[in-house]
Amino acid sequence: MKKIIFCITLLYSCQLFSQPLTIEQVRADIDSVISVLTSIHPTFSESLKKQELFLVRDTISNSMTNYALFKTLQPLIALDGHTTLQFNGEVVPKTENPLLPFETIIFQNKLYVKSNLSKDTSIVTGCEIMKINKEKASIAIENILKYIPGEKIENKIRKLDNNGFANWYRLVYGNYETFEIEYKSQDGIKTTMFEGAHWKQFPKYEKKSLKFKIIDSDIAYLEVGRFSNPKKFLSFIDSVFLEIKNQHIDNLIIDITQGGGFSMLADSLLSYITEKPYRELEKKKIKISKETQEYINEIRENGEQKGEYFVFTKKLQSPVKRPNHFSGNVYILTSPKAYSASTMFVAMAKCYSSSIIVGEETGQPLISNGDISRHELRNSGMNLYTSHSIYYLPCAENEQDGVKPDIEVKMTLNDLLNDNNKYLEYTVDLIKQQENE
Repeated sequence: MKKIIFCITLLYSCQLFSQPLTIEQVRADIDSVISVLTSIHPTFSESLKKQELFLVRDTISNSMTNYALFKTLQPLIALDGHTTLQFNGEVVPKTENPLLPFETIIFQNKLYVKSNLSKDTSIVTGCEIMKINKEKASIAIENILKYIPGEKIENKIRKLDNNGFANWYRLVYGNYETFEIEYKSQDGIKTTMFEGAHWKQFPKYEKKSLKFKIIDSDIAYLEVGRFSNPKKFLSFIDSVFLEIKNQHIDNLIIDITQGGGFSMLADSLLSYITEKPYRELEKKKIKISKETQEYINEIRENGEQKGEYFVFTKKLQSPVKRPNHFSGNVYILTSPKAYSASTMFVAMAKCYSSSIIVGEETGQPLISNGDISRHELRNSGMNLYTSHSIYYLPCAENEQDGVKPDIEVKMTLNDLLNDNNKYLEYTVDLIKQQENE
C-alpha cells in the first residue's frame, strides 16, 4: 500500500516480563490503545470495538500478565490486515516443546494433517483432526480466527497453513507438553496422546522471491513473491522482459498469489504490460493526526480536507515507455493470500489492462484500510500497529469484495496438502488448448 508498507507477522521474542501488570498499568495501556486508535485509525471510532475496549478497561479488577492482556485485547484490535498487537512476552505455562506436532491445512472449516512431526506415525497426511484436547477442531479454528489481523476469512485461514495453526494455537490456548488428539483414520475415529513439538522441528519454507522461467517455447512464467528490494526488483524485471522479447514469447503468466511490499514497484511492473493510463488507487482518505500531518502537507495540492480526513485523489497517468514492453497475452494468477501491494497490482491489472485474472479472489477488499504506524505500549512493552488511511483501489465497488478473477480456479484439499500450484497448471493447459484450436 504506502511505499513504506510491510506485512505484519506475529513475532515471538525471549523478552520476559516476570512481574504481572498492576490494575493501573493494565488500564493505562488500554487507555493508550484507545487513544492511539481513536486519533489515528481511520474507522476505529465507527466500530463497536471502541465501546468494547472501554468496557474491558472499566471491568479490570485484577493484575494481569502480558499474555493475559494480549489475549484480552487482540480480538478487539485486529480490525484489518495492518492493525494488530505484537506479543513480546511469555506464554504460560513454560514447556520446552509447546507446539501441536503437525503441519496442518484448514479446508471447509475442517483441520487436516499435512505432515506429522511426532514420533507416533499413526497420523498420516490427509487425516482429519476432529478434536484437540477434547475440544472440536472447528471450535478451535473459530476461536483462533478472532485473533488474526485481516478482513476476509479466507485470507485469515490461509495464514494458518503449514505451521501457522500450531503457532496460533499455542498463542491462544497456551503451552502444552502433550496433546490429546481425536482423528479420523482409515480404521475409524481414534484418540491418541502426542508429545508437543519444538519450532526447530517444523520445515523451513523458502520465502517466495522473484523467479522467472520459460515453461514452453511460447509460455513464460514470472513469480513475484513480494514487491520489495527496489533496485534488485527493477533490474530483474527489466531483464525478464528483455528475455521475453528476445525469445519472441507470446504468453506471459505472472504469479501474484501472495505477498505485499512497495506500491511503486507494482506500478513499475504494470507499465510493462499495458499502454492504458492507470492509477494505483482512485482515492485515499487519510485520518488527520499528528502522525499523518507531515505526509498530508506533502500531498496537499492533490486533495482536500473533508471533516477529520484529508482526501487524496490520484490522477490517471500514462505508463512509462518501456523498450521491452510486452504486448502479448498476459495471465495473472492470484489467491486469498494476495494482500496489500499484491492486491493493488491485481486491481490495476484488471482495471487498466487486457490481462486475464486466474485463480481466487484476493485477500484484501478493494476498499479497505492501509498504511501503517507503530506505537509501543508503555507498561506491557507490546507494540501496537495501526492503519491510518482508507484505500479505494481501482474499480472498487464495495467494502467486501477483493479482486474477483476472470476465471475462477479453486484449490482442492489435495492441492493444499501437496503444495500444488493449480492456478498455474490450469493456465498452462488453457494456453496450450487455445493454441491447438
